[in-house]
Amino acid sequence: MKSIIAILSTLFLGIGCSKQVTSSDTNALPQFHIAATDVSTTSVSVVTGQITADPTQETALLHVKLTQSKAGELQRFTKEHSHQKIQILVLGKVTIEPVVIREIASGHLDLPYCGVDVDADFRAGIVRELGVRS
Repeated sequence: MKSIIAILSTLFLGIGCSKQVTSSDTNALPQFHIAATDVSTTSVSVVTGQITADPTQETALLHVKLTQSKAGELQRFTKEHSHQKIQILVLGKVTIEPVVIREIASGHLDLPYCGVDVDADFRAGIVRELGVRS
């Protein structure tokens, strides 16, 4: 598990809790959409050491393994948008705005599952739609 987190930390700069995105900038960045049918497995865990400024702070991460077909889409998308800021949307909500360092071939993503902007209704939707296990 730590190796996956370490790998994804090097792939994305600025990983952290999602920020509030206004409607004016929602479509300004390339977007990668993840629907319930795109996910093969999910889980949530609490980790430390993800925030450089406070390495002891706990962060909740949603671990997503995409279906083979969606993993291929993610690989193409991240290859096309290397060194660009993108948006990853889960169930229609922007959950992270990373800068892609290189293509992601694994089909695994660790997404923020915490903070003010990831509200209770969204978490409930993830549990209901994606079958998240804590």
